[in-house]
Amino acid sequence: SSSTTPENVTKSRQAIHEDRPSSYHQRLLAPCAFFLFPKKKIQVKGRRFETIEEIQAESQMVLDRLTKKDFQGCFQAWQRRWDRCVHSQGNYFEGDG
Repeated sequence: SSSTTPENVTKSRQAIHEDRPSSYHQRLLAPCAFFLFPKKKIQVKGRRFETIEEIQAESQMVLDRLTKKDFQGCFQAWQRRWDRCVHSQGNYFEGDG
């Protein structure tokens, strides 16, 4: 049986942190992870493509449809995520709430 003493919780967090690749948190904070990929995924969900060129063309069309306002929102959300990460001292969290 394991105990949830502050010491054990700290040791567990350290072990988890040491086992993760260093780029793990960087990927979670990257704009592509929470802005571009979901927008692209929504546009192509449920569709089948015959060639790589079709995928590339559709991906380019999705990118071309993005507005200046879309990118402004992306970078504002990105900064909120930085702030949350710094405030949590790098601890794991989910969601944008």
